[in-house]
Amino acid sequence: VRYGYLGALHVVAHDNLSRLGALAWQSNQTNINFLNLIALIVVVALIALGWRRLGAPYNTYAVLALLFVLCNPATGEPLLSLPRLVLVVFPLFMALAARTERRPVVRALLVGVCLVGLAWLAARFVIFAWVA
Repeated sequence: VRYGYLGALHVVAHDNLSRLGALAWQSNQTNINFLNLIALIVVVALIALGWRRLGAPYNTYAVLALLFVLCNPATGEPLLSLPRLVLVVFPLFMALAARTERRPVVRALLVGVCLVGLAWLAARFVIFAWVA
């Protein structure tokens, strides 16, 4: 939790983030830190959303997986590789599926976004571009 907080401070304290417009996105490191912070917020939200529906074993697994990632930070970048490392935490996807169970439009939109992302990342992988 402490490293999640430090990662959030690193994003907020960055000089380029305080400017509006194009200047806010000049630094590639700021982009990466911002995306990692968003990933942390999404993971915590999905754990909270799935707390009642999935039960203790799945939620315990998700919390422990997140804590494992947060307790082993990279030097200088506490949230580095967070999206890649929590992508395999399957209870997060179960919570998302349970949350969109009665909302077919939202579920279809979410599946569409995931398919586009899969196609884009697969195409980048095929041309030997940086994916993760």
